[in-house]
Amino acid sequence: MLAFVRNRPRTCESACGPGRRSRYRALATEKRTLGRTEAQLRDARRQVRQQRQLDDAAWQAARVAQRAAEQAAQGRPKAERRPARPAKAARTAQWRALRDQRRATLAARQQDDAAWRQARLALRQRWSALPVISAWIAILVIVDNCTRQCLGLPLFVAGPQVTAEMIVEALGLLLPPELQFLITDRGTHFTANAFETLVLSEAFVHVLIAPPPPAIERDSRALLCAPSKSGWPTKRGPTI
Repeated sequence: MLAFVRNRPRTCESACGPGRRSRYRALATEKRTLGRTEAQLRDARRQVRQQRQLDDAAWQAARVAQRAAEQAAQGRPKAERRPARPAKAARTAQWRALRDQRRATLAARQQDDAAWRQARLALRQRWSALPVISAWIAILVIVDNCTRQCLGLPLFVAGPQVTAEMIVEALGLLLPPELQFLITDRGTHFTANAFETLVLSEAFVHVLIAPPPPAIERDSRALLCAPSKSGWPTKRGPTI
């Protein structure tokens, strides 16, 4: 399937045009760039949150230790409090420094959060500014109805402009050489002169199905083999 698509550069250029194809490529490149930038921003944010969780846990542990030290100091007798005053003053100064550092950390977090929100908003604006380009891709489904095996799914980037010649070229690459019967719908691609030429050159029987009622008509075009109860020979090779 992919090989067939890659071997059809002229078809895409004729249907889409070189300018439109270049716009598609530029848009795809821009989307990949934005996707990578968004992933990097998301990973960096995840790492920041993990580090903040560690810092918050350390801060809570320091608070618990400080409260325990204060309670222990208050429970001492007055005779023991005087000799412990220098140690208490040092511990208080250390706690105040740690508390000031915590406040500075919280302020820095607010700035980091504002910068992250701004970067995320810029990315969303770039995503919303991208043009919405819709493209039609026609898919031909080739199925062996006896084994229910899919023999191919050729893609046609020409979309609605797919021609019978493109269908014939794809079938020429995917049809088995032992093909005997071919069942298709009555679409213009299968009733054109190019398709009749393929039928004569490959020497198989082309069977057109009856048109379905409008209520159950489908856009997909499926190629199916004949059921064995119809009496068609199936010993010479698979049919699709």
